[in-house]
Amino acid sequence: MKLYSMKDIAEEIGKDKSNVYRYIKKNNIAHTDVKERTLLFNATQKKLHCKRHGKQSKQ
Repeated sequence: MKLYSMKDIAEEIGKDKSNVYRYIKKNNIAHTDVKERTLLFNATQKKLHCKRHGKQSKQ
């Protein structure tokens, strides 16, 4: 299973990483894993962000 960081998601939707962070906190979206202080999200969670921002998710 591929995991995505907030930076990966932000680059795909064309938004700033801080916007993604605020969206995650506001909507209480749980992360899948943590690697070296980086929150990682699975493809389903990534799709939520992309759908919210009107972008098609690339898997």
